[in-house]
Amino acid sequence: MEADHKVGSVDRRIEGDGSHEILAPDLMHAIRQIERLRPEEGDPGGIMGAGRLRVLQDTGLLNDTVEDIFERAVTFARRITGSKVSLFSLVDADRQINKAQEGLKAPPELKRQMPLTHSFCKHVVTSRSTLVIPDARTDPRVQENPSIRDLGIVGYLGVPIAAPGGEVLGALCAIEPEPRDWTDADVQSMQDIAVGIESEIALRLESSIRRELYARVLSEQRRLKTVLESTSDSVFQIDREWIVTYANSRTKDLVKDEPRFVGVDLRDFLKGEGDAFLDAYRTAFRTRKAGAIVSFYAPYDAWYEARYFPIDDGMIIFFRNFSDQKAEETTRLVMFRELHHRIRNNFTLLNGMVSLTARSSTSLAEMRQALLGRIASMARTHELISPDLETSEDRQIPFEAILRAEIEPFDGPEHSRTSLTGAAFSVGPETAKCFSLILHEWATNASKYGAFSSSSGKLEVDWSQTDERLELSWSESGLANIQIPTREGFGSTLTRTIVVSNLDGTLDRNWQGDGLKMIVSMPIDPLIN
Repeated sequence: MEADHKVGSVDRRIEGDGSHEILAPDLMHAIRQIERLRPEEGDPGGIMGAGRLRVLQDTGLLNDTVEDIFERAVTFARRITGSKVSLFSLVDADRQINKAQEGLKAPPELKRQMPLTHSFCKHVVTSRSTLVIPDARTDPRVQENPSIRDLGIVGYLGVPIAAPGGEVLGALCAIEPEPRDWTDADVQSMQDIAVGIESEIALRLESSIRRELYARVLSEQRRLKTVLESTSDSVFQIDREWIVTYANSRTKDLVKDEPRFVGVDLRDFLKGEGDAFLDAYRTAFRTRKAGAIVSFYAPYDAWYEARYFPIDDGMIIFFRNFSDQKAEETTRLVMFRELHHRIRNNFTLLNGMVSLTARSSTSLAEMRQALLGRIASMARTHELISPDLETSEDRQIPFEAILRAEIEPFDGPEHSRTSLTGAAFSVGPETAKCFSLILHEWATNASKYGAFSSSSGKLEVDWSQTDERLELSWSESGLANIQIPTREGFGSTLTRTIVVSNLDGTLDRNWQGDGLKMIVSMPIDPLIN
């Protein structure tokens, strides 16, 4: 009798109407998503199928360990069929492992495993169906098998043992040393016992999959933690209730005054000082859209950028100090305004130079020569404050050269109204630019309102230096009807900013009876280096 028991029926037991399910649906789905558990395409039942062999390895059963659960299964199979021998076998690429056996009389080398040349169960694997053999000596499929002689196998009944993915791993079989007509009840009993063995195998594969997935999760968590701990950003996570659930070490360093940052309500932590950030996070929670915000955070006296990303259970926030970028942005804006201011001043200056030169010249040639000299002086000033592409960055520029270049367009090379007094010293290119900007503003203002705007005006510039500081005095005198300004203009603001912020100095501006005196004091070392 040839029983029509295909492995497809094993699948139906697992995936059918639910009355015989071995695994929960979600677990069954997870198992089928694992590539290594899918049957091999083309020849899924082949003994050498890579997918089948992978699943066989994953069961963890390819060993000689005696396991009570399988021993009880073959004992029950032997008892219920009344057979002399019962085996639960696993068919590997080059051997059959008898994972459990009852009643097998065989040499020690064949009792727990045997070569495939002796295997009846391999035919169950290749056919993926129940194998019923009343008399192996007359069955053309196995009549040449040496197990007939070596193990006394004559009557054989084997049912497939399959994995959840459909791969046939081995067989549960009943064996007789004499011919036997196996009944439908024998077949059904063996199939029922096989379901229990398959359930155990499914649980072990589930456990293997869970261990593998858990290992992957741990690996990804370690990798993510490495990334988060190596970034220069502060990274933290809040849940839907605003509670901080994670903070990297950078964040903990940032909030060192708050050792219990993890676990606090972020709304309480930022309340009052971080409202701009909180408003942005509330919007992100509501819209589920990522975003970024830059705002000043007073408790840390710095600008910060926050980039935030809503997730299912809260929000991940990247927080970094933005003060340097903000300072660069402010510097660019100031320089743009200064460029606009200087261009406007240059046009004003050129217009005045042309008018004054025209009134004082007796011929076009004289006027041309005077204008060219003054424009050349302005060009020299521009060269001093512009990047020098052909000169080393450590080049030192004489301070008096900077001073003369700024004054000559207004008082001429003879400096008839100007007195310059001080010891020679030089400064680096960056400091030279700062001084040129300051002196340009002072000289321009002197030409409009001060010493260079009147024939009686005088300018005295004195400087002295000690081991530690430079003292610079700019004094205008000989003026009448002075109108002291009621507010500080852009040029004055710019010079004060440069002195205080760039040169780490101080600036005092004093209006006297017939003029103005400004005194700058600054450390000498940064000017030179």
